[in-house]
Amino acid sequence: MNRWFFGAFLLLGFAAYVWAADNSTLPVSGGGTEVFANKDIGGVKFPKQIPYNSSGTELFTSGNAGYTQFPSAQAVTISSGTVTTVTTLTGGGVASGSADSGNPVKTGGKYNSSPVTLTDGNRGDLQLDVNGYLKTNVTNANTNGQATMANSSPVVIASNQTANALWGQGATGAAAPANAVQAGVVMGQATTGGKLTAPIMCDNHVFKHITSATDTVAVQGVTSQTIYVCSWRSRAAGVATWYLENTASTNNNCSSTLTQITGVATEAANTGETWGSGFWSGLKNTSGNGLCINSTGTGGVDIDIWYTQF
Repeated sequence: MNRWFFGAFLLLGFAAYVWAADNSTLPVSGGGTEVFANKDIGGVKFPKQIPYNSSGTELFTSGNAGYTQFPSAQAVTISSGTVTTVTTLTGGGVASGSADSGNPVKTGGKYNSSPVTLTDGNRGDLQLDVNGYLKTNVTNANTNGQATMANSSPVVIASNQTANALWGQGATGAAAPANAVQAGVVMGQATTGGKLTAPIMCDNHVFKHITSATDTVAVQGVTSQTIYVCSWRSRAAGVATWYLENTASTNNNCSSTLTQITGVATEAANTGETWGSGFWSGLKNTSGNGLCINSTGTGGVDIDIWYTQF
């Protein structure tokens, strides 16, 4: 017989109570026994409160009538004191890696020497390192290569980031990185507003020593390529004039239609001029055409031209 008695009080003329667990078998007044059925809430079994009279006879009848379930399911408020240890909480007792349920309670973390593996819908612990610091893991949403704004969240670069050769960065005095970062400059007319574009630098040089009044090819034209002139330098042995011109062909001569593209430079004997810098500033010929020099005078003239062609 499973019967629990805790603090039974038998007072003359009054009913007293004892406690009986689920499935307890107790005698019934008038003869026979009664098994207390499970009366739990949410899977948690509670003891029952059973009335007895002063003679020690229970006052309920067959059919589990006359008892009171205790305690009933209700919220508990602690008005004072300190709770030192809580071993089981409804809503807070869900283990890491188990299916989530109830309301979140846990705010701590857990150290695992190896990464944990969760499945969809699992609750998980915050992961800590051996020193108790919270671990974070930034992943690239694009599994096919370089992340883009369309398929990855932006990543904040640390202020103390080391040099990245893929971005054209390198330490001072170190070998040049394999890649380069392209600079930008603002160009455009005042009426249309400035626009950002890449600067053009001249990486080619041509020198011509001209001794007669003629048209001299300086740079041969290439189909679909433009000649960008960044600077020149001239020096005349005698009185001379010269200017640059566009020749409308890819031939290595100046026999096609010629168009003047600079003003006339007039040189006295043993004088000259320089113009420009290493950056292109607007002087170019027609795409697919060549560059020629038209010269006149009584003495030879030397001309250096710095340009690029693409």
